[in-house]
Amino acid sequence: MIIIPGKPIAKNRPRFSKHGAYSDQKPLENSYKNELLVKRERTYNGPVFVGLHFYFKRPKSHYRSGKYKNILKDSAPFFHESKPDIDNLIKWTCDCANGILFPDDMRITGIYATKQYSENGNERTEIEIREETLPEEPPF
Repeated sequence: MIIIPGKPIAKNRPRFSKHGAYSDQKPLENSYKNELLVKRERTYNGPVFVGLHFYFKRPKSHYRSGKYKNILKDSAPFFHESKPDIDNLIKWTCDCANGILFPDDMRITGIYATKQYSENGNERTEIEIREETLPEEPPF
C-alpha cells in the first residue's frame, strides 16, 4: 500500500488561453509524482486492479462543543459527501501514476474507491494495486 500524505487532490478542468489549453496543476503534479516514485515498490506491467481510499479532515461542525469538544456528534457522517468529486480524485491519482506504478492507466481493469473522513484527522490518499487475477477471486 502506498500512502500519500496531505489533502487528496482532484483533477481540475483544463484552462484555456489564446495559446491553447494548459494545466495550472503542473507544480503540484510533479511533487505528487515524486512522492509516488519514492514510495513505489515496483511497476506493474500487466492488468491491475486499483483500490483508492481518500481521507479528509473532519470540519469542526462534526464535533460537540464545550468540554466535549473532541467527541463526535451522533449525526456526524462517516463518508465525505461534498466536493471534490470522487471521479476527479480518481482521475488525478491514476494520471499521476502513469509511467510510475504502471506503464499507462489503460492497464487498469477495475477500480474500488472510497471518500471518507479520517478518524485521526490525517488527510491522505491510500493506493492499493493488485495484479488482476481470475474473475472468481475477489479483488480485495
